[in-house]
Amino acid sequence: MAKGTRLSRGARPMGARRALPAHGAKAKRKASGTSSRPAPRATADPPPRGRLRTLRTPEPARGALAVPQAQAVLLDPWLARQHALLANIRLCDDILAVRAPDPDAMRGVAETREHLHALVAERTRLLEMPRNVDVAAPDAERVAALWSLLGTAIVDLDQGASSAARTTIKRFLLHVAWHEGAELRTRVQHRGGPARSFFQLEAHRAKDGCQYARSRTWSEKLATAAGRTVEEIDAAAAALPDWQRHDPGSSARFPNPNEIEEALRTNDLFAIYLTRVCLKKITEPIPTSNEAQADYWYRHWKRTGGDPVQLKQVFKRASERVDRLLPT
Repeated sequence: MAKGTRLSRGARPMGARRALPAHGAKAKRKASGTSSRPAPRATADPPPRGRLRTLRTPEPARGALAVPQAQAVLLDPWLARQHALLANIRLCDDILAVRAPDPDAMRGVAETREHLHALVAERTRLLEMPRNVDVAAPDAERVAALWSLLGTAIVDLDQGASSAARTTIKRFLLHVAWHEGAELRTRVQHRGGPARSFFQLEAHRAKDGCQYARSRTWSEKLATAAGRTVEEIDAAAAALPDWQRHDPGSSARFPNPNEIEEALRTNDLFAIYLTRVCLKKITEPIPTSNEAQADYWYRHWKRTGGDPVQLKQVFKRASERVDRLLPT
């Protein structure tokens, strides 16, 4: 074998036959280390064929994102995911540089690269925008802040909906948050109750929403909004209780600690995403009028408890009040 040529252990050049016992002159040449055949030429491994399925690299990403130190401490999992995406983009660049003769393979790598670039850009945009409503701000400012966050989530999750339909969805979510969250002043249920966020999500409903997101490939969206990894969201959802009809109280409470409970309590954007995913399971569309939305809220969100007529009236009046605070 020529000097400097290296082959992996146990590998044979393509087309080479399995070595047979040597006899006579062949045995002498083998014993002396010489061969009448030319050494095989070492070749690089061919690039993978077809669309990339998994792109992983253990190396840290070059050019880490510039994030304030305080944010970096809080968003370590988010940054780790972002670094992995950037590393996968570099891997795509390296594969494309090989210029394999298979156009389908290169097209698949290029499409994967574009998808990763779009994902990095969206995650960066979400990191830079405010994620919370200031509960100490005046009413109009709180409403404007939540309305902006609602716009971000609804554009992302309801891409095929018309502008009018998106506005209806945003208005209903605003009405629920205003009513359930004490006019956007509390994310933790009063008197030690288990519900979290302005939308007052209980543990079993949060789990149901996360499972539905996973079935619809929205887990990445939830994780991005939460500033966590998909694996962390999945693990936190698995730890939540299922709905127990005979013991609804236990199925409403979050274990302590739990990543989803913390995100609902501290991250309004994540709460919006998860609430919208939960509502997407309902086949009945969200109505437009406040009176119809009050009925929709009671049947699909409140579900049980209290006097239905009285509760719907309270919800309707709260909706009319918050509508007057919407930015023009």
